[in-house]
Amino acid sequence: MTDYSETNYLLAIETSGIASGVYISRNKEILGQVTLYQKNIHSRRLSLSVQQLLAHLDIPLKDLQAIVLSAGPGSFTGLRIGYSLAKGLAHSLNLKILEIPTLDVWAYQVGQTNLPILSFIDAHREEIYFSCYERIQDQLKRTSDYQIIALTKLPQLITGNTLISGGNLLLFQEKFRKVLGNKAIFPQVYGKQAEGWALLALGYEKFKTGDFSQVENCEPLYLRSFKGVM
Repeated sequence: MTDYSETNYLLAIETSGIASGVYISRNKEILGQVTLYQKNIHSRRLSLSVQQLLAHLDIPLKDLQAIVLSAGPGSFTGLRIGYSLAKGLAHSLNLKILEIPTLDVWAYQVGQTNLPILSFIDAHREEIYFSCYERIQDQLKRTSDYQIIALTKLPQLITGNTLISGGNLLLFQEKFRKVLGNKAIFPQVYGKQAEGWALLALGYEKFKTGDFSQVENCEPLYLRSFKGVM
């Protein structure tokens, strides 16, 4: 039985979008990160980034307790590369895997808000992957399934002011305003990708409860079949 009061080092991997990110935390405290904002770099740099970050922090591979995976939806190729590396490390080092849907990360990193949240990721073809959330008793709760929807159908879903969080938000602002009008509220600050600190925070909560995935069977959350688009 793991003693969660002790020091636990977690490695997080984010490959759901264009950027490639690896992060290390001690319990819930993030210690360091390597993020590369370059397209199609996952396969060439991801493993090396993990090695460099561990070396910089002077943390041996054997001291890791678990791997936190940004589980998608998102880039089909990026997610496969992230999962491949995570499974290889988990098998060789006997590590646990914690899967965190990337839509949860986008919603979590918004922070405190009284508004409902629509978390989204670009699915192309004028569609988005999305899920809805609310803060209930200071806890972020998902209030819908993970789904894919055409932007033109959003008014059937959004009936009141809603905070929008997700990838490519700068590009999508006018699209959301066009279909939702003033109901679409945007955070003052938004990043280019799902943040490592949020991914690790959600991963640590799962780690404490022992909500681990089966290494052999875990797979990305694709939401639709691969058709060569992403």
